[in-house]
Amino acid sequence: MPSPKPLLSWLFVLLLGALTRHTVATYNIGVGKSDITGPAAEVIMMGFASSDESAAGILNRLYARAFLIEDPDTSKRVMFVHCDLHSVMQLVHQEVLAQLATKYNGVYTEQNVILHATHTHAGPGGTAGYFLYDVSIFGYISENFDKIVSGIMSAIDAAHNSVQSGTIRWNKGEVTKGGKNRSPDAYLANPASERAQYSSDIDTTMRALHFFSSSGKLRGVLAFYPVHPTSLTVENRLISGDNKGYAEFLLEDELDDVVVGIGITNAGDVSPNLIDNGDGTFSGEGNTSIESAEIMGKRQYDTLSSLIKGTSELIQGSVVAKLSYVDFSAVTLDGVTSTSADPYANRTCPAVIGQNFAAGTEDGRVLSMFTEGNLKANVLFQTIGGVIKETPQWIQDCQNVNKVPLLAVGLMEPVPWVPNILPVQVVKIGQFAIAVTTFETTTMAGRRIRNTVKTALASTGVTEVELAAISNAYAQYMTTMEEYLTQNYEGASTLFGPNQLAAVQQELTRVAASVVDPSVPLDVGPTPMQIDRTSLITMQTGVVMDAAPLLRSFSDVRTQPSSSYTVGS
Repeated sequence: MPSPKPLLSWLFVLLLGALTRHTVATYNIGVGKSDITGPAAEVIMMGFASSDESAAGILNRLYARAFLIEDPDTSKRVMFVHCDLHSVMQLVHQEVLAQLATKYNGVYTEQNVILHATHTHAGPGGTAGYFLYDVSIFGYISENFDKIVSGIMSAIDAAHNSVQSGTIRWNKGEVTKGGKNRSPDAYLANPASERAQYSSDIDTTMRALHFFSSSGKLRGVLAFYPVHPTSLTVENRLISGDNKGYAEFLLEDELDDVVVGIGITNAGDVSPNLIDNGDGTFSGEGNTSIESAEIMGKRQYDTLSSLIKGTSELIQGSVVAKLSYVDFSAVTLDGVTSTSADPYANRTCPAVIGQNFAAGTEDGRVLSMFTEGNLKANVLFQTIGGVIKETPQWIQDCQNVNKVPLLAVGLMEPVPWVPNILPVQVVKIGQFAIAVTTFETTTMAGRRIRNTVKTALASTGVTEVELAAISNAYAQYMTTMEEYLTQNYEGASTLFGPNQLAAVQQELTRVAASVVDPSVPLDVGPTPMQIDRTSLITMQTGVVMDAAPLLRSFSDVRTQPSSSYTVGS
């Protein structure tokens, strides 16, 4: 009779192989990168709302970086596209989705595509189609819009065409001197018991997803850190990804064929400029704003470089993505009862910007006659705002007495000046989840969102949640209710009233329920406004004069190079 030992040995090998395959979870992964740098001459930058901030060259180029994750067991996919932009406007989101539908026939849809922006203020604008966001740019800039859309599509194509089996790992670390809260008085309005749970008035944690090939080669890194990319000031004239773009450049230059993106989370009240000038403004630590961007970028680089080299946790589990559109001008809060004293306690409001929006921030002041936190109406601007569009009393009451209305931007006709119907999205990648919203979210508001989504997904094994802010559209800020009542810039720029955060938490919870149990129906919600781009106008003249100096020609040598140079000269 043959010995049973060889048979047992083979069974042991097969069992070990099965256990190994189960332990080392594999996904189908693709990465891609494409240029989205828009016109670099005489187009206004998006971010500081200053028509003086006209592009006059390129400091570093802007990119779209695509990360594709497919669950091989279910064939469900997520396409996360990280963009060096102020925001991915809803108009861009809609056009990308339309082109994806034509090209990929349902593989990539609104449900599983995330278009995320870093929020640099050093890129050309004019891609919104909504008046409030294009007015300082002098209208719609088709050249920039087309470049962004085509670049995003190229990055997606590259990721789609580079799919191979691999693994995903994640970890997190702290960034030292990585930002400063620019509205500390608003932060202090949050409950003391809540603030006591955290060691700082900003989040200092960077989270990173690392994408590997089956052979263990690093292919891509998608990280998130909450700080504004506003090291480059309103005086800047060069296109740039700012501090995040510099960190991305350093890592991609250092690593071998690796795509690296550093996104933005709850940075709504977080400045990269750490020096308080004592006059309501902050400055960076460098001698120039470019040096300041490099300093803050280097700190993000240092942390992410350590994370890439450090220990990490293997991602294991299903891939699910769900999205729903919400009319944030009229969300009713479940379980909240209005009263005669507060008839609007259970709802959001039509979009209104408060007068302190005009004050700007510590990173860029706008009109000197406005100050953050001032609850007294400026009569002149109230009159002007009322002439443009009067804010009905019920909307003023809904927005809260502390918010002095400047413009009822959600009521403008024939087209609102801002989008009202906006997406909320929840993405699950194994035990790591991403809450996706359109808003610039303050530190404490972001913490509440992470906790809400983590609780909602707990039964699925999710242990970590990140917030991808400023994604799929843009609609300014989101504060906590307590911060809103102080009416600093961030509160004045929270469009849909004091209950906006509660509404977002409610809607994310609703979407998360469908992630937990696919049998739970998810209402996709109302369709966002479809703006006809052919109806959009521009007052931008384009490049008026592009010529060599008098008696000179392009390519003339100005100064002959020396025969030798010393290091550092």
